[in-house]
Amino acid sequence: MFKNNRKSRDKTLKNPKPNVSSGRTKTKMKRAKTKALVIPGQERLIEVSNEDDTSDFWNQLTGANIRLLQLVRERHPDSVYQLALFLNWDQPRVQRQCQKLHLLGLLDLEDHESNGRRCKRPVVNFERLVIKVGL
Repeated sequence: MFKNNRKSRDKTLKNPKPNVSSGRTKTKMKRAKTKALVIPGQERLIEVSNEDDTSDFWNQLTGANIRLLQLVRERHPDSVYQLALFLNWDQPRVQRQCQKLHLLGLLDLEDHESNGRRCKRPVVNFERLVIKVGL
């Protein structure tokens, strides 16, 4: 009988701890299969084609990212660094979010030279976002 208890205790010791996330997940973002129609100054129509793209799209359309897009639209920052200063966020975080939004077709990143340095300028050239989701 003691032997059985020992085996069950050994099994619990051998089982790994449950996978606990630290809150940071690494997801590989790829360019979404979206069609974007841009009419400068008016609206951007985005068609999301399949289920994977739909979940990626909605996961990135958070309140913080909408705030980022609004700030780019209103303040016209010259660089991602300047946008980070406006948002009071870390520059690497802003860079990652801008890249994700660019891959989804929500933000344009233009090559730009500022003070003799090459940088990316975030640009939002639409006022409304129209989203069509295929079922």
